[in-house]
Amino acid sequence: PLLQQQLDHHPSLAYSNHSSSKILTLPTVLTLGRVAAVPLLIFTFSVDSWWGRTATTSIFMAAAITDWLDGYIARRMRLCSAFGALLDPVADK
Repeated sequence: PLLQQQLDHHPSLAYSNHSSSKILTLPTVLTLGRVAAVPLLIFTFSVDSWWGRTATTSIFMAAAITDWLDGYIARRMRLCSAFGALLDPVADK
């Protein structure tokens, strides 16, 4: 149901000639990197020192940049996939 809702809201993400059949495209790898960074973000957030705050801010900024970048690359290179459409909102949370 969630995937179908994503496809209903973004018909261009449905399987078509422009969609990628590969699962691990560059945008998907960037999104997986954001998901993998969550435990590190939680750890650095709990550290009460200047380096903890700096690391947390840096990780958050990198996540924001890669969030924009993966969307840009996916649209520009037409690398949209059903897996990426499902994973991106999960990484954003």
